Amino acid sequence: MQLISKEEIKTLIEQPKGNCVSIYMPTHPAGPEVPQNPIRFKNLIREAQTRLIDAGLEQEDAIALLEKSQEIDTQEFWEQIGEQGLAIFISDKIFRY
Repeated sequence: MQLISKEEIKTLIEQPKGNCVSIYMPTHPAGPEVPQNPIRFKNLIREAQTRLIDAGLEQEDAIALLEKSQEIDTQEFWEQIGEQGLAIFISDKIFRY
């Protein structure tokens, strides 16, 4: 995984108004807590979906916005995360992690 660059932050800040989601999650690189990483991730995605719906977004639209986050939830992805933690930025046109 890469650290987010200043240019990427600038791109995120300059996004037009609309629905945006930021998720920050500490990760465990080793030990008995490692299997909890994907579980915590799924819980955070579920919470984001609930918050979007509570804010007035239709359920189908909330699911569609968060769809790419579901696609990265693989064994290979979690093996790459390590101890750096995870930050995900989602909008209609941006998906960065």
